[in-house]
Formats: sequence, structure tokens, C-alpha cells
Amino acid sequence: ELGELFEGRRIAEEALRLTRATGHGNLECVALLNLCKLERWVSNGALALRLAREAVATARRVGLARWEPEAWCRVGDVALELGEQGTAAEAFATALAQSLARKANSQLDAAAGLAKLALVQGDVAAAMRHVQRVFDWESASGARHEAQDARHVDLVCHLVLSSAGDARA
Repeated sequence: ELGELFEGRRIAEEALRLTRATGHGNLECVALLNLCKLERWVSNGALALRLAREAVATARRVGLARWEPEAWCRVGDVALELGEQGTAAEAFATALAQSLARKANSQLDAAAGLAKLALVQGDVAAAMRHVQRVFDWESASGARHEAQDARHVDLVCHLVLSSAGDARA
């Protein structure tokens, strides 16, 4: 229910306040990303974008390379929802580059973001190239992908395959 979202916001804001007060940068990134998600759910895109950018800055400030690509993906997601395609493209590309450099699973989330952006732009071929990264990862590893937001990546793959008329959809 909506009331539970607002209670969740209150709790996440308190968590953010406490992590800042105690200097726990890792937990500060988590709190910022959780708040970003909550603000997206209540359609407060401008605040969600600010929180995602703040998570990027916090990850950089405290040297948390692990969290930076995920924060960039959230910047891309929110920017895309707000119709800021250029910002979304830059954010997803940054997340992908950082994830590839670390060989991190967040590369799959970034690829899904780029695929979703390509779909919005009507470029199904580009979208297919981006989701192919997910299929290649699964083929190379012999296992199901382990994206940060696996359901979202699965949904984007389905949407792209469906848009391309691919039977795997």
C-alpha cells in the first residue's frame, strides 16, 4: 500500500541520516539507492535522479567501485523514465564500462539499460545487440545470468526479443 511506501521512505531516510552520522559510506550508498527506488515508485523522478547521482558521488568519495556501476544504472533508469535519453545513454555506457573493467555482473544491468534505451529510440537491432551480451554471458558461463536486478534484465530481454519477433521471447 501507499502508506507502507511512505513508511519505507521514512525508515530509509533515517537509515541515510544514521549512516552519514556514523561515516559508513558503503551503507550510505545502499540507503541512497533504496531511497531512489522508493521515489521512483511514488513517481518522484526528479528526487530519484538526484538521489541516484548522489549515490554515484558517494561511491566515488568513499572509494566503493563496487557500487558505482549500480548507481550509474539507477541514474540511467530514472533519466530514461524522465525522457532524458542523452543522460540515460551516458549513464548506462559509464556503468557498462566500469562493470566490464571489474568483470562485474552489473554489466548485464547496464546492457539491459542500453537495450531499453534503444527500444525507446526505435532501434530494435541495437537493442538486440545489447541483450546479446546477456545471452553470451549465460552461454560462456553455462549458468543463468546473475544481474543485480535479474527480473528487470529478464523483462528487458523479453521485450527486445518480442519486438524483434524472435521466437525466444
